[in-house]
Amino acid sequence: MKRWVKITVFGTVQGVGYCEHVKEYADKFSIEGTVQYEDRGSVLIYAAGSNEALDDFIDYVYQGSKKSLVEEVAIEIATSSRDFRGVFRIIA
Repeated sequence: MKRWVKITVFGTVQGVGYCEHVKEYADKFSIEGTVQYEDRGSVLIYAAGSNEALDDFIDYVYQGSKKSLVEEVAIEIATSSRDFRGVFRIIA
């Protein structure tokens, strides 16, 4: 069964390869969705996938990239109305 989540990541996550890190693991776990920087210094992720794949993906969201420092992660259940067309994208 597929589930959808909205994840907001706070900390040192901009300009340190964090979005690329997220995309790498989204592709690895067959997660579809988007990742983008927000004006307030955080990163916003919408992700959809199987329960097991999302759980594994979220573990890497918490770990961050080598240069990032994840201070807080907020996860919310998202609606299934988004159509990610089966891929994960970085939104500039």
